[in-house]
Amino acid sequence: RQGLILRGTGNKVNLHFGVPMNRIVTEAGLSFRYRVSPRAGGGARIQFFVNGSPAGMAALDAAESESHLSHAEVTLSPDLFVADNTLTFELQRACSPECQGADSADWWVEVDSSTEIRSTGTMVPTPNRLSVLPAPFLTVGTQRLVNLPFVLDRNSDAKTRQAAGI
Repeated sequence: RQGLILRGTGNKVNLHFGVPMNRIVTEAGLSFRYRVSPRAGGGARIQFFVNGSPAGMAALDAAESESHLSHAEVTLSPDLFVADNTLTFELQRACSPECQGADSADWWVEVDSSTEIRSTGTMVPTPNRLSVLPAPFLTVGTQRLVNLPFVLDRNSDAKTRQAAGI
């Protein structure tokens, strides 16, 4: 499975994730696994942002081949975490004048799909009252649009289509 690809300088990719509303994050980190194009050279780095605030940076190791998987550990401030979060990866590079015009298609970083966000924290007890529903299972206001296709039999009757909300 291919991860997120960043090409050229200043390219950004966002990753959205949630933290249960009854959890207080006390420690957090990023286990960043990546591949770098062999043409990337030195001076490249990834800047990390959590919810728009600078959260860390990793200098990228130059790769000898496209298949070489590199790894960096980044500590993230737990104060930056809320219920609905965005982790931004921004590719930055500093290079000599000869590489300034280099084709960005030859200069890329892949954020491997095995990259992990880790957090530990304290669970706040949820009151045992029906009035708090749908919390803690669903946090109203932090949902994202989900495209969830489904298939019905061509010969489905009107009752089945009505039950499916169609």
